[in-house]
Amino acid sequence: MPVASTHDLTLGSTTVTKRYSRWSRGEPHREWRALQLVHALEPDLVPRPLDCDLGDAAPYVTMSRVPGEPLGPDVAITPRCLDAAVEAITTLHEATSPETLADLPERWWGPAVGIAEIRAWAERECARGDLAGQDPSVQEALAAGRRWVAAVPVSLTQTERPVFARADGNAGNLIWDDSRVRLVDFEDSGVSDLAYEIADTVEHLSVCSDSGIAADDLLDRFALSRADQSRGRRVPSAVVALLTAHAASRQPCSRPRPGGHAGACGDPVAGADVSVSEARRARRYGPIVRL
Repeated sequence: MPVASTHDLTLGSTTVTKRYSRWSRGEPHREWRALQLVHALEPDLVPRPLDCDLGDAAPYVTMSRVPGEPLGPDVAITPRCLDAAVEAITTLHEATSPETLADLPERWWGPAVGIAEIRAWAERECARGDLAGQDPSVQEALAAGRRWVAAVPVSLTQTERPVFARADGNAGNLIWDDSRVRLVDFEDSGVSDLAYEIADTVEHLSVCSDSGIAADDLLDRFALSRADQSRGRRVPSAVVALLTAHAASRQPCSRPRPGGHAGACGDPVAGADVSVSEARRARRYGPIVRL
């Protein structure tokens, strides 16, 4: 199966070398640190780190190649596969001690930064001079997303349960070999909030749209407290608002693609501090574009 990547991947029979096309966020350092940390704690969960050059000229990381295929539309998503994905993600979150977490950086685009940037972006998009002339569906989506993300409570921007996180909910980074799931792609990794990370996974378009996994089906498999599950259902408001902002700024006249309609990724609006109708309008037009 072809492997999609932001960077240049060289796939050998037993190794993978990742050459970074950008590294302004410290991507090579984050990836190398994550592989060393997690492989030492859970050797069969992630690739084994083999070699690296973390300099500014042409950074790369070489790692072992894990068996299996990336989750996606070409892979049969069975209950056993979903259980294995949740087990892998949970193992990652539980592997690192609080003492180790205290010495690690926050993930890129963590809860506070991410939600603040989405709010600022939505305000800028709503102030665009050409917005009135754009497709009404985009105007409606952006307005609903703006109201929605403006109502996100402060508590959801804070890290209540710190975990070590992949910081990337893309289903293609979950590698399934018909027995277990292993995790790849740690270039944005760091400390994050548990609910934020689970929301980033269950609401990612590669999961709920491309792979056809129902958000509730995946979310309910995590062994979460009632409080964490509630946070996990409310955090995605920021993710959907980001998608609506993308819709206005990148695809001003697009329509929702097939399957990208209300409920395509579940309906995590329970408890949100906005009306259900506004949340569903944002959800309807959220999948217009892909992150």
